[in-house]
Amino acid sequence: MTSSVVRVASAQYAADKLETMVDFRQKLERWVAEAAGTGAKLLVFPEFFGMEIASIADQRKAPDRRSPDRHTAGPLKVTPICRREKPSLAWETEAVQTLMPDFIGVCSELAAKYSVFMLSGSMPVRRTNSELRNRAD
Repeated sequence: MTSSVVRVASAQYAADKLETMVDFRQKLERWVAEAAGTGAKLLVFPEFFGMEIASIADQRKAPDRRSPDRHTAGPLKVTPICRREKPSLAWETEAVQTLMPDFIGVCSELAAKYSVFMLSGSMPVRRTNSELRNRAD
């Protein structure tokens, strides 16, 4: 029986406000490159790591209410989701659903580029029956 050693790198990852998926990719690549540079083959990111990408979807010009640009479009239906005054888990959960394929693509691309395995952390994933599950794909 032979034994082998696998170096594991775990991240204590701070979430930042990101503007684009390119920003996310650049940030993540710095982390992946550093871990791979130490010889790590398994990279482990924290629970809800993927929620950081919700900031990409939040491109409001005014931080507290609807942006002035929206008022030039005439009367608009006001719903709680478009007039939120602070971050909302419900809004962020919905926002990450549309960005999830890009998120998975960035993680997959970097894992292949640096020849590592990534446990990319988790995020809420909406299933076909509308249930949310905390998953790491």
